[in-house]
Amino acid sequence: LPVFISLDLDILSTDDYRTNWDQGNMRPEELLDCLRTLFASRRILGMDICGGITKEKGASPEDLAINEGTEKALFSFLAAI
Repeated sequence: LPVFISLDLDILSTDDYRTNWDQGNMRPEELLDCLRTLFASRRILGMDICGGITKEKGASPEDLAINEGTEKALFSFLAAI
């Protein structure tokens, strides 16, 4: 069956992504492996991505830098699909 992927980035470890919610402990490599499997085995109808923290919501420069690096890797991966 086709799927719609809703990705909330608070599943990631605080070492790799910062939010203002409770967070999981998944590493970006694990996330990309899951997405790779889904894209290879299912027809994807669409995808949304949420999570993170903004400067206005209290993000430090370190938070923003960490998030930017992880977002860059994620979006590079998705652009190559």
